[in-house]
Amino acid sequence: KTLYSSTGWVCDGREFSGGCRAGMYDFHQSTVYTVTFRDNECGIDFCERCIFDKTVGRVTFATVDADILAVNESSAQPLVCTRLCNSLRRIPWAAQLYLSR
Repeated sequence: KTLYSSTGWVCDGREFSGGCRAGMYDFHQSTVYTVTFRDNECGIDFCERCIFDKTVGRVTFATVDADILAVNESSAQPLVCTRLCNSLRRIPWAAQLYLSR
C-alpha cells in the first residue's frame, strides 16, 4: 500500500545491509511528502528509494561499503552495529565480504 505519511515514521530499510537508501536511520527524518510503502500484514515500512532498490535485503560489496562508512558516523553507530550483527547472524558467509573490505 502506498501512501503519504506523517513525519514520525522511519524506513525499515535501515535494518538491512547498507541501511535505508534515502539515509533515514531514526524517526522524524521524513516529511509529509515522503512516500511510504507499507505492508500491513508484516508491518514493514519502506521509503521510495528502498522499495525500488533490488539490493535491499542482500549483502553486496556496495552495501558492505555503506555499512563500513556508517560505522564512523556517531549518530548511526548503534543502529549500524545492530544491522551488522543481524546480517552476520542471518547470512554467515557475509563475514567474508566484511573482512575483505
